[in-house]
Amino acid sequence: TSKETYRKNPKRKLVDYYRRQERTAQATPKWVDKSELLKIYEEAGRLSEESGIPHEVDHIIPLFHNLVCGLNVPWNLQILTQTQNRKKANKWTPPT
Repeated sequence: TSKETYRKNPKRKLVDYYRRQERTAQATPKWVDKSELLKIYEEAGRLSEESGIPHEVDHIIPLFHNLVCGLNVPWNLQILTQTQNRKKANKWTPPT
């Protein structure tokens, strides 16, 4: 559905991209070691290249959610396949 929306309105994709960039920047504390974040993204790229299966970096606790907002820090990131990440979407389940 989002592919169809973006196909019909390419400017919307650009706006969504910049909004995500802004949210990510706001969720990244000044004290975080950005090289540690980069290592995780590089590992996702390496896994994609080696396996031929697209991998993405996911925020375990979403950056933007109606119940909670996570941070862009290494311990809130996980590498998932693209399929797993799209299935998870912006969902979050509170710990029991």
